[in-house]
Amino acid sequence: LEENFARRETDGKRFQLGIDAMQMGFSTMHHAPVIDQLRPLAMKLSSLSEDTVFLVIQQADQVLCLLREHGAFPVRIFTIGVGEKRLLGIGAGGLALLATHTDADIEMIYRRHEQTYRKSGLSLPMLLEKCHLTRRNGYSSIESTITPGVAGVGYAFSVSAITQVAFSFGAITPRLTGQRRTQMGRLLIDECTIWQQKRRITSFGLQNTTV
Repeated sequence: LEENFARRETDGKRFQLGIDAMQMGFSTMHHAPVIDQLRPLAMKLSSLSEDTVFLVIQQADQVLCLLREHGAFPVRIFTIGVGEKRLLGIGAGGLALLATHTDADIEMIYRRHEQTYRKSGLSLPMLLEKCHLTRRNGYSSIESTITPGVAGVGYAFSVSAITQVAFSFGAITPRLTGQRRTQMGRLLIDECTIWQQKRRITSFGLQNTTV
């Protein structure tokens, strides 16, 4: 308790991980197994799309960029770098992750960071509308939220029972409009779903081998 590796709940009977324990976990993110597992998929996505691909994971009310892969298209997107953080809902990957939360949770997150959201041109109704659209489409979509003239699509999915990540494409707006935006959203959904299915099959095979 004194070293902040644990904290006592208000009833005094239960304990949770403290700030320093969580920070120790976060500091190892760039060595996390999930990066090694998903790097081939990131490279495949960047090859198929020829655009910049980002992998992010939620960290409290923010997302942490774990990977960035550039495709063959000559205009590269540098809106976030590996190890950098951004508020949930601002980028395509962060919006995809935010949409997995309930509307009540989204409102609480917004209230905690209202000034930052407003600087990005997002009111609470606008943010909720974007999350609702993300749920309906299955993928998120942004345009000029972070950088004018840059658009993105993102998709969030589970890599374990308690962990979700999101992949996203970033490109100049003229390259990611209309039909192509829908195609890239479907590409994310399809490829990430295939990855999950293969992972489940592999895990099941390992379990049977162990038995």
